[in-house]
Amino acid sequence: SDVEQVRAALGVTRLSALGVGDGATAVGMWARTHPGAVGRVVLDGPPDARLDEPDAAEARAAAAESAFDAFAAACAVEPTCPLGADPRGSVSAFVDRLRSQPITAADGRRLTAGMTVTAILTGLAEPAGWPDLAAALGQAQNGAPDALISGLVPLVTRGGGYDVALATACNDVQRRMTPGEVGELARRWRTTYPLFGATMAQRLLACGPWPTAAAPVVPDPGDELPPMLVIGTAHDPRGTLDNAHQVANETPGALFLS
Repeated sequence: SDVEQVRAALGVTRLSALGVGDGATAVGMWARTHPGAVGRVVLDGPPDARLDEPDAAEARAAAAESAFDAFAAACAVEPTCPLGADPRGSVSAFVDRLRSQPITAADGRRLTAGMTVTAILTGLAEPAGWPDLAAALGQAQNGAPDALISGLVPLVTRGGGYDVALATACNDVQRRMTPGEVGELARRWRTTYPLFGATMAQRLLACGPWPTAAAPVVPDPGDELPPMLVIGTAHDPRGTLDNAHQVANETPGALFLS
């Protein structure tokens, strides 16, 4: 695995590591496979690796909706919230308007509904940045989308985060969804998960051309695996608290912190 290659390159007997989101899955698999090389390990927000598509995408949609509700509540209690007293209603109406009326920035870049949803998903991952996300959304609603668009630059530029996320997602799931199946999911999830459901469904199309691989065998490390800390967060857009708890329950000697 990549984690084992890092340990070998460093020339260390035991490796301590912090894995976040999908990275937690990789670190956890490495730890199970090489228990004798494990130092101190923290798995932050690991998804339930047993979930294949479309269940994994639905779990992400549910987690994103929960995170947005927390973001909206935090903004609404502030008298200067740029999104008003009903942030969810305000943002939902804005995204709907963008579907037919994208906004063009002064430099010619266009803000679309899809870009806005992606920017929100990116911004929700770190609560410390929620005020900046709210400010950027408020500015975009007033016709100045520059801050919201600029927040996506690290994601979509050459070598950016999108490529890494795509490779990880497509390599980690076994099922490929057809356009018809995705269309049906988008119709259903648009109601169940009104802000993020359709986007999560549509993202399933990205893995269509990728070949599938055999499901990884999760080794049983027995008593060799040192205790690991597994962290789950109530409003993490990367995955639900229940998923992280499930990972902790299935990891020998794990300690769970919520």
